[in-house]
Amino acid sequence: MIALVDCNNFFCSCELLFRPSLKTMPVVVLSSNDGCAISRNQQAKEIGIQMGQPYFQFKALHQQKKIAIFSANFALYNDLSIRVMNLLKKISSKVEVYSIDEAFLEVSNANDLCHLPETIQQYIGIPVSVAVASTKVLAKAAMLKAKKEGFYTLNPQHEQQYLKTVALQELWGIGRAHFQRFHNLGLKTAYDFAHYQSTHLEMPLRQMQEELNGKICFELQTSPTHKKQIQSSRSLEYPLQDLGQMKQQVAQHITRCSERLRRQDSVTERVEIAAMGSRFDYPRIANIYLEVNLSHPSCDTLHILDECLSQIEKKFILAPYKKVSVRFCKITPRYQQQLTFWQGEDPIERLQLMQQMDNLNQRYGPQTLQSAACPLKKQKLAFSRKYLSARYTTHWDELAQFGDYQCSRK
Repeated sequence: MIALVDCNNFFCSCELLFRPSLKTMPVVVLSSNDGCAISRNQQAKEIGIQMGQPYFQFKALHQQKKIAIFSANFALYNDLSIRVMNLLKKISSKVEVYSIDEAFLEVSNANDLCHLPETIQQYIGIPVSVAVASTKVLAKAAMLKAKKEGFYTLNPQHEQQYLKTVALQELWGIGRAHFQRFHNLGLKTAYDFAHYQSTHLEMPLRQMQEELNGKICFELQTSPTHKKQIQSSRSLEYPLQDLGQMKQQVAQHITRCSERLRRQDSVTERVEIAAMGSRFDYPRIANIYLEVNLSHPSCDTLHILDECLSQIEKKFILAPYKKVSVRFCKITPRYQQQLTFWQGEDPIERLQLMQQMDNLNQRYGPQTLQSAACPLKKQKLAFSRKYLSARYTTHWDELAQFGDYQCSRK
């Protein structure tokens, strides 16, 4: 049997864990740069706030103190997610961490998990829902009912009957385009899709059909897969119009991507850099895009910075920029790279230096040791996080104060 554990309204639940006085209020967590809603508790959903809704549309409710607003605090969310996943790994030897708030695990007896929501609530404080079924797709479908009951087991004898109650658009893997396509063919429920016969279905859709009929096609991925692309981007609160600031933003994104690259022991051959103006500006005169092919595959932050920042100087145009992004492409495992006769590789001394930098930043916090091309740790960020809560579980100077839970960032 496959169990799916889903943390309820995860980002909001993390915030409410340290602010229990807000549990009766609508709570919304905003995206980077405080742009739109990315998490809502049940009360916020009931008053009509939609996922992805821009903040300015419900800003008046916040000003009237009818809802509580938080900026995204990913340091807190990631730490609490790790705690939940570590607890699940003690229950099952096969756990697939599907996302920051979801995990699949293999179980022999569904009854062993009936008290799992209470266990996670007791040890970590995060509310979860648990759905158990014979396949991953069925477990996803069963989660619709588990969200209402807390725990639900979809019995194999009742699978087809249950699928008749699941709307097609609620099925995992059916997006807007697929829904419109099948809706035009007269399919309305997951049961209709599971028994739809066609020779024109793509392989992933055929596998979904088989999973809905009880055959396992999607195995648990217990080991993380190496990413083929790594991207870091940020929308800015104020436009950048200075070459120095632009280079700092690009350097910061390159540093983040390089750390993630080394974490999976890989190297990159190409870096794509983009800077864009606001899509609301007319005409849009601010747009930069360049591809930097590195002299050799590398995971050395300093080497990548050296080659990329020199290209920024050549391409920079004086104009207001509202978003900067960096993407690493052509990623390969470091020990499987194929070099040409003229290509070199990162010297072992530089790899050791990068390892020491990563160790220090992991031990003492991000940006403890970094390139001088990056913005200073105390320098004001170029994006807005006005409603950011404290990093209660990862920083000593931001620990919660018991009794009032009113700790805030300094």
